[in-house]
Amino acid sequence: MKKRVIAASVALLVAAPALAGTMESTFANSTTITNTKTGAVSTWLFNGDNTYTMKSADGETSGTWSIEGHSICTQPSAPDAPAYCAGLVEGKNPGDTWETTDQNGDTLSISITEGR
Repeated sequence: MKKRVIAASVALLVAAPALAGTMESTFANSTTITNTKTGAVSTWLFNGDNTYTMKSADGETSGTWSIEGHSICTQPSAPDAPAYCAGLVEGKNPGDTWETTDQNGDTLSISITEGR
């Protein structure tokens, strides 16, 4: 389940050209992703030094993130954890909520909330 939450959650910014704006909006803020099918909720804390922490009912995971082309990619720090990349939606800011679909076809509700 933890791998699925990680993979699904990184799809938080899917489907449009990548620009730094949305990622910069996540620094010092919280990004919450809810899988509308399973009800799984995860909170992502992205940092300007390209690190992140993800918290869910399964526990906490940390690692690094990068922008590669038109995608955001995360690499969990766990030894055998696979990297995951997804498209990055431009122009999202604290207070914004939107939906997207993950690679499993599940709908994700994503929001950026001011503060941590």
